[in-house]
Order: sequence, then C-alpha cells, then structure tokens
Amino acid sequence: MLTREQIYAMLMLRNYKGNIFFGLPNGLIRHISDFGQNPNNNVNSALGHAASRIEVNIVTLVEMVKEHPELLLQAGNVVNRGGIPATRKTLYEFFLGEGDPTSAKRIEFGFAKILNGENERIRQYERYKLHIEALAKQIESKRPSFDLKPLIDLIKKSSPADITAALNKDMKHESLLHDMLIVFRDAIKPKRKIIGMHYEHYTTLQQAFDLLHDEWKELSSNYTNYNKCDLVWRQIIGYLQRSLPAVDQCAFARAFTDEECTLNFKYSAGAFPDISSDDAELSGVGFDEAIFGVGAGGLAAGTGGEDAAARVARGWKTHVEKKIQACRTYVACTQYTNSGLDCWDASKRFN
Repeated sequence: MLTREQIYAMLMLRNYKGNIFFGLPNGLIRHISDFGQNPNNNVNSALGHAASRIEVNIVTLVEMVKEHPELLLQAGNVVNRGGIPATRKTLYEFFLGEGDPTSAKRIEFGFAKILNGENERIRQYERYKLHIEALAKQIESKRPSFDLKPLIDLIKKSSPADITAALNKDMKHESLLHDMLIVFRDAIKPKRKIIGMHYEHYTTLQQAFDLLHDEWKELSSNYTNYNKCDLVWRQIIGYLQRSLPAVDQCAFARAFTDEECTLNFKYSAGAFPDISSDDAELSGVGFDEAIFGVGAGGLAAGTGGEDAAARVARGWKTHVEKKIQACRTYVACTQYTNSGLDCWDASKRFN
C-alpha cells in the first residue's frame, strides 16, 4: 500500500502533462494505491503486533524492524484493540495516534538504518504534533467531547421500568432514555482514522466518573437501589472504555497501579477482553460490564461503590495527566533531537 505522500504525489502529477499519471481518475489512483495490498503482508502483520500491545508481540515487532527497517516506510491498515480502524498508517504513526510514545521509542531506531530515515521520521511525527497538542489542550480545559450531564440527569429521572429495560438491553422498549442512549453511542462509537489521535473522549470519560461519584446518592435513591448506578457504570463508562487504545486498556486492567502495560487484571483472573467494533450483539464491555482491574464486572454497585467511583476517577485523572505529559515530553525529545541535542537531556528540561 502506498503512503499518503506517494498518493498525494500522484494526485498532483495527474494535473501536469507529460507523465503517466496525467488525467488519471480518482478511482484508478485509489486502485493503484491499494495494489498488492494483502491483510497478511509484512506491514499489516507488524501493525497487528503493534495494535495488540501485548509485550511478546511488541518484542516480535522490534525484531521485525531490526530485520526489515523499511517497514517503517510502508503504510497499512489495522483495527486497534478499541475497534477503531486505522487506515494508511505506518507503524510509527500508529503508535503516535494511540498516544503511546513508549512504543514509538522502541521502534524509532529503525529510521537510522534507512537512507534519509531521520527526515522521514520527522515527516511522520510532524503529522501528529498538532493533534497531540490539541488533545493536551482539551484535557487541560476539562471540556468533555460529549457532554454527559443531560443523559445523567435523564437517568436520575427515569422510571424503574425504563432503567430495567436499558440494563436488560431491551431494544423494543420505547423511552426517551432508550433514544438518548442511542444518541450517546452514535457519538462515541469508533470512527475510521486516517490521521489524528485514535481516541478523543478522555475528558468525557473523566466527566462520567466524576458524575457517577457526585450523583451517587441521588442515582442510588439515597443508597436503597443501585440500578441507575449500574447503568451509568456499565453502559456509559463501559461504552466509553470500549474504544480505548490498548495502552489505556492496560491502565484499567491494572487498576492504575503498574507502569508495565499488560492487559491482565491486577486483582483477579482474566484480562481486558477483546472489543468488536460491531455493537450488534449488545454484549460485553459497554453493555454488561465495565473494567477496573478487579475482574470483568469491575466496580461493584453497592454501599462501597461511591468510594470506589472516587478512586477510579482519581486513578483515571492521574493516568491521563501522565499520558499527555509523556506525549509532550516525547515532543520535546523529538524537537531537541532534530536540533542535534540529546533527547534525554531535553526530556529532563521539560519535566
């Protein structure tokens, strides 16, 4: 598969006489750009290892880059663990889009093995610098990408019958709550990404945790019935977790206690489950459960749930702050390295 730059070059050349691309229609250029594309080719296999974020696969990926550094120049397609289709991505771009500079660092050595490789790395990085900064500003503003307050207010006012129907995923039950949950899912569900950060709802997920904690007493009818708390936990927080990149799934699986990225639950057997981009089955994370490192059910709605909601809200807030700082530090390292200065010295200056 051709990279975006190669496709853009063809699109430009078709406007000038005297070359083989002159006058070619978009459809033919698209066909040329996808020629030879095979879901099992090397770059797509490498992207599959990258998307899994499982350590053994990342080690395999590093070995692939050692043996074939030209993989860093090739683009492919992959669906990440959150069900987001990442299209025409290089390996380096994929990790930047995931907000995972740790993994980007582990493969960037390959650019040094390619003619003009550092210039290519800079070109790939420059596509994401503005998106990283835009995400950082959104997180600092605390402005949710989708405001959950009207939905939470509706849940508080909804009848027991409407809440039970939603928990049971009764799609034939007609209610305003049913309709608003569909609007919410349509806004949050994964979208195809060609460029930009893969996940955009960090602030909305923080808002969900904060609202669950702040409204716990009213949602639980003064600590007597926890169905509304369960609905917020499973089908709002859980649904926001469905499309998280693997590096953020790791954080929930480990209850924000480990630096190592592993999808295995910290305090019980099992792991953060694979997510399908298809909601048709109405099951798993986002429908039946959400995840917080203590097993598939995650946060238990009950007398201790309010305190647990506060803990997970704090854990997520800290994780996101560290994540965006890591991305910004990587920006600093990249800028200083481009100037011939030592990256690690640069990162210390920006801490």
